[in-house]
Amino acid sequence: MKNLIVNFSNVSYKIPSGEEILKDVTLGVEEHSSLTIIGHNGAGKSSLLKLIVADRFSSKGETSVFGHKLSSQMDKKEIQVLRSRIGFIHQGLHLVGRKNALENVLMGRLTHNHSMKTWMGIFNSEDYDKAYEAIKEVGMGNKALVRADKLSGGERQKIAIARALAQSPKLLLADEPTAALDPRAAGNVAELLSELVISKQLSLVTVVHSLELIEKLSERVVIMKQGHISFDGSRNDLSAEAVAGFYNF
Repeated sequence: MKNLIVNFSNVSYKIPSGEEILKDVTLGVEEHSSLTIIGHNGAGKSSLLKLIVADRFSSKGETSVFGHKLSSQMDKKEIQVLRSRIGFIHQGLHLVGRKNALENVLMGRLTHNHSMKTWMGIFNSEDYDKAYEAIKEVGMGNKALVRADKLSGGERQKIAIARALAQSPKLLLADEPTAALDPRAAGNVAELLSELVISKQLSLVTVVHSLELIEKLSERVVIMKQGHISFDGSRNDLSAEAVAGFYNF
């Protein structure tokens, strides 16, 4: 077995109201591998990603990432170091419409360069090289100077991926990366993510709603239902019962 870069061991997570969003989850993510998590709204998918980046902390069990146990006792520096190794493609993208594609991708360099200049939007030549290389890797080199609000939905999604790549991450998290895209654009984004796992030797955890995208994203599939993992295995082993259980929420 390869090294586990993410390991959830009997993890539960409660929100401040006391509602338990995750319930006794055990899950591992190997290095240089891809994993697709599917499930209905409220199943706990996004909460898993937030635990990985120490945006939330488990109420029970143990979460470790890159071999380090995560806890609410972590200081700000430890969290920054953790996040510098993780590229996160957020649901909703969070691009700045008035900035061009290159300027948006440069934001991915902030985790590696915490100087006052970068927070003022002044980056060094290495940052620009990394950002432009990331844009080319997602096939958007000719759109580098186009404002984000002038790009199509699929193009904006690729820029969000490039921003994550500019961090030089070891792990890429994608929360609903194909939401609001038409089927063709969604398929293109899914194929791009899958290709990056191989070309960049990344680990990828993708959260999606659609069973139709699984084949393009990964061999391994996790189905979540009401905070539990109801299936974890190869997409080829998805039984009719497991699929029916997903649809019959």
